[in-house]
Amino acid sequence: MSQTQLKLLENGDKPMKGMIFYILYSLLYSCCFIAAKYLYIRDPTLTPFQMLFMRSCFAITLQTLYVNKALKKAVWDGVDRKSVGPLVFRSAQGSITNVINYSVTKYLPLTIIAIVNNMGPMITVVLAFCLLKERLKLFDVVCLVLTVGGVLIVVIF
Repeated sequence: MSQTQLKLLENGDKPMKGMIFYILYSLLYSCCFIAAKYLYIRDPTLTPFQMLFMRSCFAITLQTLYVNKALKKAVWDGVDRKSVGPLVFRSAQGSITNVINYSVTKYLPLTIIAIVNNMGPMITVVLAFCLLKERLKLFDVVCLVLTVGGVLIVVIF
């Protein structure tokens, strides 16, 4: 059993629920690119920062409606001091990623964006190997190499 599988069992995580949420996330994330492309086609003067601002306003409004008056308690007071740094880093990283994604959507076809974005799991595997010292089997390495090769062939040619 791998370290990841052991962690799932120890923490009492629900992998099936996580998988359903991840599939839903992937579907909505794809719709985000389609909507952004549509908006860029409709208004070519739109900038990535305007897109990010609109997205942020929408997210803040939804969060305020969801949490109502207890927003500070639900969002900030529940964070322990050790988690503030990583939370700020993750928030900044997410904002930068969104600006990049909206910029790319304006200039590249959605098919290329989807192909390159789907390399995220491969990058995660490599980072898990390097940073978390997770083990990779020969089959995993062969699949990674074949996938990256296929993506490069599609993107380049």
